[in-house]
Amino acid sequence: PLHGRMPILSCAPPDRPAVRRTMERLSPLSGDGEACVDALLGLSADMIEQATAENLARTGGKYDVEILLESKRRELRRAGLEVWSPVTDLGGLSGLRTVVESEVLPFLHDEQLAIRRVLCAGMPGMGKSYFSRWLGHRLKRLVVNWSPGKSKGKYVGDTEGAVANIFKTVDALAPSILVIDEIDCALSRESGDPTSGPVMQMLLSWLQESRSDTIVIGTLNRLDKLDAALESRFSLRFFFDLGTEKEREHVAAIHYRRLGCENVSAVANVTAELTDGFSSREIAEMVCPTVARQSQRKSTSDAIKSACASVTPASKTQADQLKAMRQAAQTLRRANDPEPVASVPTGSRRIAKGGG
Repeated sequence: PLHGRMPILSCAPPDRPAVRRTMERLSPLSGDGEACVDALLGLSADMIEQATAENLARTGGKYDVEILLESKRRELRRAGLEVWSPVTDLGGLSGLRTVVESEVLPFLHDEQLAIRRVLCAGMPGMGKSYFSRWLGHRLKRLVVNWSPGKSKGKYVGDTEGAVANIFKTVDALAPSILVIDEIDCALSRESGDPTSGPVMQMLLSWLQESRSDTIVIGTLNRLDKLDAALESRFSLRFFFDLGTEKEREHVAAIHYRRLGCENVSAVANVTAELTDGFSSREIAEMVCPTVARQSQRKSTSDAIKSACASVTPASKTQADQLKAMRQAAQTLRRANDPEPVASVPTGSRRIAKGGG
């Protein structure tokens, strides 16, 4: 009944000068002061004051960027945004990297040519989220994840209020990267959630009207469920398919190295040969750690074969979904490496059966 009878004032989070004034009021900034200000951009005035006070109390009056970032991550989590850590390497996906290097990065600050909306479609575990974290490292930007389903409130209007706050916070965090995770599930035509319609309209309006320097990456597992109006808001659209053998080798090498395994190059080569049909996530989370445990990080052939045999990849258990996704994604750019040209095998590297 009060709608339309009372003025609504929408207050954006403090800008850089305001953040600096708040911090300077509590203690003078020096040295890496700009990094300290950056660490708190996007928070409300109260949150900034609280985070600053906590920092000064813990350090005896000195500013610490990591402590400020820790406070920021905590406050963003309460608001419905998860901060993702960057990664330095990307397993394969040269089709995607080529476009990013040639079409996205050179025009980031060109208002007419900038690409700030990227859609990443594919089965789970193909590298969509990993790409977002790699791009964050590449651009030295904060990466935050928003799952629309987690913004639902108990009462009428709660969801819309939470979503509006998400968009205001994201605009204030710019320049940054926002990942809207599983956008097809929470905002699909078939979700049956009465709040999905209003949230969809809010998202469509924000994607169209926001002028902030925010790169938005939408990830989804079912392209056929995505609303056409939402799909059209993304100017760059990629399909993430199962990795080629070379991509699987690259992914395996990244994670064997991370786990401290021996003889990484040869082990990754053998793993790639035995994981046809496996997703990047299955290799990273199921195969590589199992090999490392069973071989005490010495990565034997027997351990690799045993680990691969113990996993049934989703490409087999969800073959129909993968086929439907490939059919629906025919008009999208391919994120993966080019398919290798068939050639006569020249033999591959092997590792000792009993050890590294």
